[in-house]
Amino acid sequence: MNYFEQNKRIIIGIIFIILTLLVIIFYGRESSYISSEEEITATVFPLEVTLGDTLWFKDSTDNVRRIEWDFGNSKKSISTEGFHIYSEPGFYRLRLRIDNQFTKIFPILVSKQGSEIMSIDLQNDMEAPSVALQKENIVFRAIAPIDIVDFTWNFGDNSGIGSKDRTAIYAYDKPGDYTVELFIGANSPPMTHSIKVLPSFDLEKVESINEVYDNTETEIKKLFQNISNGKDFNTNYNTLVRKYFCGDDNIRIDVNNEKKNLYYYATGLRFDRGNVIHKVDVTFDRKQKCVTKIEITQDKE
Repeated sequence: MNYFEQNKRIIIGIIFIILTLLVIIFYGRESSYISSEEEITATVFPLEVTLGDTLWFKDSTDNVRRIEWDFGNSKKSISTEGFHIYSEPGFYRLRLRIDNQFTKIFPILVSKQGSEIMSIDLQNDMEAPSVALQKENIVFRAIAPIDIVDFTWNFGDNSGIGSKDRTAIYAYDKPGDYTVELFIGANSPPMTHSIKVLPSFDLEKVESINEVYDNTETEIKKLFQNISNGKDFNTNYNTLVRKYFCGDDNIRIDVNNEKKNLYYYATGLRFDRGNVIHKVDVTFDRKQKCVTKIEITQDKE
């Protein structure tokens, strides 16, 4: 009798134990994958940057099979961590997609470079920036001999607020183009300076833009679902194209990570009933006016 025959029961027992352990390990790992968006652990910093600044991102979610960062400007990354630099100012919705199922969104505000905002323009014996931000403390300085002490500033916004100092600090409440006047002495004509005040990015603006995204995604989801449910095709489709896609029916659509043509996708919903649209994510153009991309998650009832 050979060795295997003599130890058959022991060998089979060992193989059984090994297979059992492998099954436990495998299913234990499978069950530990995330099951909701709330379980996503990721960091994006900072949420407000200027052009040329570095945006850092990192995903620390446990047991992730696949990740994708979508920066909202047609750039993507599948790295766990890294950095990104935006080339255009504006509002972006950075999306982290986990295992093709769960998405976490980070609102990113990109403003113009500080060098643009604070560029100094010397003219008419006055030192002042030519561009500034709304509610920013702006420094205006008169260039005059030290023995001159009579200065009057008018900041051009009809606020009635001026200054009598050689150096004045002022913040504009509203964006716009303003003409600053500086009077030196009692009878001299004013020196003038033009300044452009740009809108500042604040929390209220972020919240309002997020609301636009949320409302748009909800409405687009409703219109597609109407088509899938057999409601009037032309009414719902034309509303989509005119109201959200600015008349462009060549919008890129990703349906469960598969690229589709807008018209053929909508037509497919019309004739292939029973599709349930669970989620719609949109990307706007720079002016936040037209939807340029849609990601849809759906399945059959």
